[in-house]
Amino acid sequence: MRKDRSCLLALSVLLAACGSSPADTPSEGSGGATGAGGTGGAGGTGGTGGTDGIGGAGGAPVAESLTWKKIDAAGPSARTATAMAYDEQRKVVVLFGGLECADFPDCTMENDLEDLWEWDGSTWTQIDKAAVWPGPRSRHAMAYDPLRGQVVLNGGGGGMMGWNGSTWEEVTAFCNFGCPLDRKDHALAFHKGRGHLVAFSGVGSALNDISISVRADSYELIDDFWHPIDGAEHPDGRVGSQLAYDPVRDVLWLFGGSSEYSASFDGYPNDVWALDDSGWHQANAGGTPGDTLPWGRRQAIFAWHPALQQAVLFGGFSYPVTQTVEPLHVPEALSVWTWDGDTWHNRPDWFLKDAFRSDQAAAQDPSTNGIVQFGGENFVERPTADTHVFGPL
Repeated sequence: MRKDRSCLLALSVLLAACGSSPADTPSEGSGGATGAGGTGGAGGTGGTGGTDGIGGAGGAPVAESLTWKKIDAAGPSARTATAMAYDEQRKVVVLFGGLECADFPDCTMENDLEDLWEWDGSTWTQIDKAAVWPGPRSRHAMAYDPLRGQVVLNGGGGGMMGWNGSTWEEVTAFCNFGCPLDRKDHALAFHKGRGHLVAFSGVGSALNDISISVRADSYELIDDFWHPIDGAEHPDGRVGSQLAYDPVRDVLWLFGGSSEYSASFDGYPNDVWALDDSGWHQANAGGTPGDTLPWGRRQAIFAWHPALQQAVLFGGFSYPVTQTVEPLHVPEALSVWTWDGDTWHNRPDWFLKDAFRSDQAAAQDPSTNGIVQFGGENFVERPTADTHVFGPL
């Protein structure tokens, strides 16, 4: 948790001088987005096959109707390095564990947590601990597996377990040539096109190699066996990266991460990778950040937004975190971007200082057709217990 302290403290001073958040200004609008079916909302440009009814109120495109909202609902305690996943069958978000500050506000001592919570779009509900239960863990990963009908929890100090809404059970996962064992800061998602759970990189060991390092590997879980995803192209290893499944193009997008907490620009790649039926392909080579390319970052939000039909990038650690577009403007490394499958779109008007976090958890929100985030560190590296939703007004 104690990383980049001097940069983040400098950034908090910078933003305090900025006054009101740019999120309060009208957005320029990007029109409707391509959807998986349905028609555009009334008055709005829904795009080809846009999702029914999300064209926007009063004729505004869907992009114009998105905003950050803090939800005043009692829930989990303040934490970082937690994980959440959206249970598509039960329409709830599941959160487990994380890292709490044991000596707030100094936070020089931290404890792994083992509590389980569910979010239904307006209320957090804690689930009572049972006989079969994952141990305390942090920097783990979670994803919903429709084949099992479970939210799968992996790494962070323990093995794989699945939650079906009433009980936990161990998930059998054998290794042929290697597997994501007790990884931390890795990415996990279900690829509906390939039909399997996919795990990428992170810090940990591998079969026949017990050293703890950043792993440049990816696997998919096929019939209870982890199989490596090989090919001519493959992303390099990185910690704190994110996978976002795009149902429109049937690919997993990969963005972000760093080479083991690097303190230089080169250690924060801003390239984009796609995993499709044929394997990994670099979709965007990245390069010098600016008006058309975001800064690389780790432990950020990079998640599919169901209303926008694009992946949203927000928050996280970056280098250098104090880089700005202009004096007293939104820090470029921390502004909001969207990825439409071909192009990055810079949306500094969606930046909200009070919602900024790093090392938070995020998932699709079941009630607002948006994204919900919980916890994480604020600008002065304090763990939070805030729930924010980024969705339609």
